[in-house]
Amino acid sequence: MNTNPLLVVEDLRVAFPGRDGGLVEAVRGVSFTLGRERLGIVGESGSGKSQTGRAILGLTAPEGRISAKRLEFGGVDLLNCPPKQRRALRGGRIAMVLQDPKFSLNPVMTIGAQIIETLQAHTRVSNREAKQRALAALESVRIDNPERVYKLYPHEVSGGMGQRAMIAMMLIAEPDILIADEPTSALDVTVQLQVLAILDALVVERGMGLILVSHDLRPHSGDVRGPGGGRTGSGRARPCAASVHARADGVFATTRRIDASAGDAGPPAGVGAVSAHPALGLDVGHLRVSFDGFVAVADTSFSVAPGESFGIVGESGSGKSTVLRAICGLAPKESGRVQLTGDGASHAPGSKAFRRRVQMVFQDPYGSLHPRQTVDRLLAEPLAIHGISDAETRIERALDEVGLGQGFRFRYPHQLSGGQRQRIAIARALILEPQILLLDEPTSALDASVQAEVLNLLEDLRQRRRLTFIMVSHDLAVVTH
Repeated sequence: MNTNPLLVVEDLRVAFPGRDGGLVEAVRGVSFTLGRERLGIVGESGSGKSQTGRAILGLTAPEGRISAKRLEFGGVDLLNCPPKQRRALRGGRIAMVLQDPKFSLNPVMTIGAQIIETLQAHTRVSNREAKQRALAALESVRIDNPERVYKLYPHEVSGGMGQRAMIAMMLIAEPDILIADEPTSALDVTVQLQVLAILDALVVERGMGLILVSHDLRPHSGDVRGPGGGRTGSGRARPCAASVHARADGVFATTRRIDASAGDAGPPAGVGAVSAHPALGLDVGHLRVSFDGFVAVADTSFSVAPGESFGIVGESGSGKSTVLRAICGLAPKESGRVQLTGDGASHAPGSKAFRRRVQMVFQDPYGSLHPRQTVDRLLAEPLAIHGISDAETRIERALDEVGLGQGFRFRYPHQLSGGQRQRIAIARALILEPQILLLDEPTSALDASVQAEVLNLLEDLRQRRRLTFIMVSHDLAVVTH
């Protein structure tokens, strides 16, 4: 027990209204103390890890109900202090790196402007000094050419680059506590270790406290500490904190199963009738994509045979996602060719017919799903665009194929877990019955067990629908699944 803890959490509970009028507990009875040290919270996707961090900062959704015997920071009662005092603490004394940087960053402000805004909200500094500190913060998280990234907008950077920019923004005001919610989920292993080393150094150099929230024990297994009793989630609640070491074997076992399944032969269970559509392949030759003189993709060539699974692996920011976006016409290619191959491959790249045959599952399902549309509307929209009339039948079939019931049709994206949102994103891509599926880091934000579920689902769909897959990842275990 810490004699002078920075943060005291005792019997924290977070609940939300359920569809039946009752309350569903997302966090149940979590307790721990935090000094100037590291503390880890590990659990499966949808188990309530992020809700614990949000409750500490007061970022729980308005309909959420928070209660605790004690929730104190430096002697301040966080549940009962005035809103103005709570806002002053948030970002200045307690900061949080949210799981989804693309959704958390303001899309109409440059990266640099947002970092400066955070600094000047809590510290009186000149614009010149603020810029210098912002550039230093970007450089501290291993961003090459911070001057260039400083001027970019969130949509112009990769997922991993956005995550590092978010970390820089939260550290700029030098908080006493940093809550890092999945800070390395979109990063390759090399950059993961770099970012974790930065966070470790900050704990020592600045004497700060660090709460590291993750679904993956692999990068943190030597540093995670069980902080006390408590459970997160409801229904299939998973042990949190005190039992983290007991859960470690299961998490690593799931990871090994993903790795070991690469050589499995035969179709997965549940494979049904083969699609009547002929499989298509893809030929990419000498593809080059640049943005304002910066070359994101240089002279990339590959061919994918009809019905084949093809993987593209590389470090964060290496241009993997840009390749997929250029294929489907979402990023302008400077030169090179993109051509369908196989029977019936006559559609011009970028045409409406081409996009119906080639669909993409984006890296960030929360950012790619409209927050004000229900699942039903999200699935119906592409059908309306392409003039397809049997929407009801297709929506029902798509939800069944991705393992979600019809009860999900009228939910909004924020009411779904990460794994459920990714399944909806897959369903939306499949509803037009494409022949090629572009998969951009489809499991990067999911825990190992849900990763395995989604990857098995994709392989099942590939065989049943005779799909061609092009998958981008920074994780070889995912590509070889």
